[in-house]
Amino acid sequence: MKNIKKKLVFSLKEGYDAEIIFRKINEVISSQEALIRIEDNKLIIIFFITPRDINYIKSKIKEILAFESNKNKVNGFKYNISDINPSGGKDFLDILVFILSKQGYKTDIDETHIITTANKEKLLSLIKDLEKNLKEVSQKNYSNAVKKVLACYLTMHGKNLSDADNFIQEGLSLGILEENKNKIYTKYSWKETYEMMSKV
Repeated sequence: MKNIKKKLVFSLKEGYDAEIIFRKINEVISSQEALIRIEDNKLIIIFFITPRDINYIKSKIKEILAFESNKNKVNGFKYNISDINPSGGKDFLDILVFILSKQGYKTDIDETHIITTANKEKLLSLIKDLEKNLKEVSQKNYSNAVKKVLACYLTMHGKNLSDADNFIQEGLSLGILEENKNKIYTKYSWKETYEMMSKV
């Protein structure tokens, strides 16, 4: 009688590290026992011969996948995005999460919530400053990336727009920022630009 191959399929959450998953699963199942592959965010294991301890193997794989999914999960306060950012601006949230992370607060974001270890008082204070700074830099003849860098810098360091000129001039003199037709821009992403500027 022909042996029927046993197939196990597990769904993978976004952001998985295939190399780590393969390495850990190979500690439970050898490549001689089964074919292991990932397709369309699914882990597929096809055994050449159905093992006797299949339930034990299934439970071990579930443990591995659960651990990898929760490894970077943030345990913190959960805030509704529509409450803290009614305008729904992606740039605003992008900068806010970046600042929180830079200040040592573990922070994550999904479609409806921001999860952070920062308390509400700290979060609301940052939101207020960032909203003010974004509004002020929006009047400047800078590219969108430079506006984000500047708003981030002013918010992070508690500075006013009047302090921005030295920061911009420093960026120009180092070649991180460039000027063309009276407009200041950067050829890097705004985060790369900020990282380079923060080292000067």
